Amino acid sequence: MHLFLENIVPTLVKLWTGQFKGIDEGKEQYEIAPHIWEEIVSNMTAEAWGFWFMFIAPAVLQGRFKHPKYYRHACDLASLMRLSIKLEITQTEVDQLRDGFIKWVKMYEKFYYQYSTKRLPTCTLPIHGALHVVADIENCGPVWVHWTFFLERYCCFLKSSLQSRRHPWSNLANRVLHCVYLTQVDLKFDLKDELKDFRTRRGDELLQHEQTHETYTEQVLRPPCQLNYEPDQDLRRRIALYFVDVLGGRRIDYMANLPVRMKVWGKLRIRGGDLLRTSWALKRMKLSLSTEYRNNCYVRFEVTFDQDSNNAVTVIQYGRLEKILEFETGSQNTWRGLKNTYQLLALISPCKTSGKDALHQVVEYKDMKESIITDIRNIKAVVGRVKSRGRWIIVDRSMETVLQAWGVSNHEGSNEGSHPDEDSDNE
Repeated sequence: MHLFLENIVPTLVKLWTGQFKGIDEGKEQYEIAPHIWEEIVSNMTAEAWGFWFMFIAPAVLQGRFKHPKYYRHACDLASLMRLSIKLEITQTEVDQLRDGFIKWVKMYEKFYYQYSTKRLPTCTLPIHGALHVVADIENCGPVWVHWTFFLERYCCFLKSSLQSRRHPWSNLANRVLHCVYLTQVDLKFDLKDELKDFRTRRGDELLQHEQTHETYTEQVLRPPCQLNYEPDQDLRRRIALYFVDVLGGRRIDYMANLPVRMKVWGKLRIRGGDLLRTSWALKRMKLSLSTEYRNNCYVRFEVTFDQDSNNAVTVIQYGRLEKILEFETGSQNTWRGLKNTYQLLALISPCKTSGKDALHQVVEYKDMKESIITDIRNIKAVVGRVKSRGRWIIVDRSMETVLQAWGVSNHEGSNEGSHPDEDSDNE
């Protein structure tokens, strides 16, 4: 991936801003005003280039070029990069990558090399190297198997132990040795609880403050939690409308049989997936603390209609997670097949995105819809947002790709527990 992130992508940016080895546009018109790049060109690491180019560039570059062919060419590369970092990749996708990279390099030569010897410096070795990515995948496996991000992270982990300018190697050796000591002590004496402050969480094991339920095995609830929350009439009406859609019946009957008090949760962890907050929790944190927190309240959720029929339709939506509600239904006949069942519902304010999927196209919105209630299992992932020219653009990275970031040690310092309301959440 460094082929793209530290070579090809920066080369494209330099070409677009007229800063590539004194070479002008030639017969094309691909340059963009330099001020657009002032904040994104400097201090970009390989990981930063990766996320920006694959997920943000398709949004912020739209309409910036004088001709859309340069934008489409950039988006084609972003799509190929996203496909190449999938956790599992099929032979069909490998063939798609091969054809895609060949086509992309040919278009690069047409736009930037322009078949002129004076412009030969644009034909850098990494551009040619893109043609060999597929061969590497076929010979060595998916890209994440043989990339170097994990080694870079491990080097950073070792570097944090450097205290002496005269004897740095002793510091590095001690860092490795002490980690091995902790690992062996853990294995020999089963000291998981005693050593929990020296390591990150392994897998999907629950922490002390986390809760889950047998009917919601993939959803892990996290505080803050209000035990005796009393929803107002408007929220009760929305909950009742949800059950009308699911079970049928009358709204007034469900409103009459809803419990007076419910639990409301502020955070959720999806097993093997994302950490997210509700806007209710975020508002509480902003009121009590001066720290600015990331707004990871926006989610991708999918609702399936006519689930029991052959004509089931799944609608993809994005929205702001407002609250997570927990309660049990009663034994009244109103609840039909959901008598005495545990319910975990989400209050979401949907964005007006017309059912578009941000995994496959640029999805933008300006306004929000009226809040709705849905089952918490319909939430699939946290999404990011980028504001550009008066509109919000959805950044959805929920496809099965591998992030360019690696943990390196079971006993590396963890942020977990550093503050009761602070997580290493995704943006």
